[in-house]
Amino acid sequence: MIEDNFLLTAFTVALTFAVLWLVHELFTRREIGQLSFRGLDQPPPPVAPAIELDDLGEDDLTRIEGIGPKISELLTSSGYQTFADVAAASSEELKSVLVGGGSRFDMHDPGSWPKQAALASDGEWDRLEKLQSQLKGGK
Repeated sequence: MIEDNFLLTAFTVALTFAVLWLVHELFTRREIGQLSFRGLDQPPPPVAPAIELDDLGEDDLTRIEGIGPKISELLTSSGYQTFADVAAASSEELKSVLVGGGSRFDMHDPGSWPKQAALASDGEWDRLEKLQSQLKGGK
């Protein structure tokens, strides 16, 4: 009987120390899984603001009438990454990129793309919008 009480007491003491150790670890570590126990009274760290593609030095070529996501990828992989790049190219150069991309691209007419890109590059969005309202599929 005395042995049973001794074992029960020893087990209780060991369990208590294990629980205390676990609580100590949880509150002294910076992160446990997704939970953070330290600094609950402190505000969360600031979140970086969303970055526009234009802020990264890359322009969204799909803003040019007649250029969709796939043509934008084709132009970008061919070295035409910005509005200024497209504006500096001739429509013949752009057409050769389209022809090189295969039959799904060579049907498109890049005739107005350099002019649209020049307006976009200069930030003349109102003039670009007016020009695009007169175009049909970039033509």
